[in-house]
Amino acid sequence: MQNRRLHALFALLATVLVVAWLVPAGNDASEPAQNSFAGIKSRAPPASDAAFAAVVVPLMADSSPDSSHPVERATARGTVLEQRITPGPNPLSWTRTLLLRTEARPRPVRVVEHWIRAPDGPGAPCHSRGMFLADQLIVTTPPGVSETTLRASLASSGLRLVGSLAEHVWTVRLPAADLDPAPAALALLATQPGLVKAAEADGVGFGSGLPNDTSFSQQWGLHNTGQFGGAPEFWTLVENAPGIVIAVLDSGLNFTHPDLQGLAWSNPGEIAGDGLDNDFNGKVDDVTGWDFVKSDNHPADDHGHGSNVTGINAANRGDSQGVAGLVGGVRILVCKVLNFGNSGLTSDLISATI
Repeated sequence: MQNRRLHALFALLATVLVVAWLVPAGNDASEPAQNSFAGIKSRAPPASDAAFAAVVVPLMADSSPDSSHPVERATARGTVLEQRITPGPNPLSWTRTLLLRTEARPRPVRVVEHWIRAPDGPGAPCHSRGMFLADQLIVTTPPGVSETTLRASLASSGLRLVGSLAEHVWTVRLPAADLDPAPAALALLATQPGLVKAAEADGVGFGSGLPNDTSFSQQWGLHNTGQFGGAPEFWTLVENAPGIVIAVLDSGLNFTHPDLQGLAWSNPGEIAGDGLDNDFNGKVDDVTGWDFVKSDNHPADDHGHGSNVTGINAANRGDSQGVAGLVGGVRILVCKVLNFGNSGLTSDLISATI
C-alpha cells in the first residue's frame, strides 16, 4: 500500500500542469541572414518574393480570433505593422513573418508562420506558428567568457547585454524591433563560437486553455469537474502530503481567495519586510515566491489561470466552500511567469526554473 501511495503521489507531481509553453525549440532562423549587424533596418523584399507573395496570399486563411492556437488568436487580435512572405525549401511551402503589436506583450513581437500547400487540394494550412520578442535574444556563453568581455563584444556590434538568467545564460537587447535585427544578430553571433555557444530569439508562450472538442467534457482525466468521480478513489491512496512543495509556474496566486488560504509556501531563509536578500539568491524579500514578469516579490495573480491551477492541486478541502484540491498538506511555491494576458517569455521561464 505504501508503494502504491508513493507511485500515485509521484504520478500526480509529474503531471502537474503549470503552463503550456508553445515556443518552437532552437534558433529562430526563419529569415535570410545578413553578414553585418551594424545599421540593420527592415529591408524591402526582392521583386521575386513580392511576385511569389501575390500568388500564395489568396491561399492563406485569415487568422481567427477564436482559434484554439494562442499565437493565431493573438495575431488575429493584434495589429500587423509589417509582413514578409518568402519561398520555402520546396515550391509548395513558404514562410510568413509578421511584425505585430499585440495585447500579449508591451513590445512588438515577430510571428513566424510556416505554410505548406496540399498538392491535391485547394488552399494551404499553416503548418506551425511561433511568436518571439522582436528585439530580444537569449544567449548562452562558453565557460570562461566573463560578463565584461561579453558586454564589450556585444556593444561593438550594436547589441546590449541586459542581464543574467542563469550561469552562462543571458538576455540581449537589439537596437530595433522590426523584422530583420533578430535573424541578423543570430547570424552574426553564430560566427563567434568563442564568445557565444548558442543563441535564440526570446520566445513568447501562453498559459493553456480548454479545447473545443465536443467530447472533451467526458475526459475526466484531463479536466475533472466531478462528472465521473475520480478524486475519492485517488484519496484512498494519497490524501495528504505534508512537507511537499509544488512550484506552480503560471500567472501567480490570488492570496486573498478564501479557498486558497494558507497554501503559499513561506521561504524560511527570508525575513519579511526587512528589504534585504537574506538568503542571497538575488531576490529581496521573496517570502512567498517571485514575480518574474515584474521582477518583484509580490506574485499576485492578475489573470486567474495560476489560481485555478493551484486550486486544482491543493485547494482547501472540507471547508464548505469552493472546490476540493487533489492533495492536502502541500505548499505552493508561487512563480509568476505569465502576465495579465496569460502570456510569458522564455527568458522568464528559464529564470524561474534555475
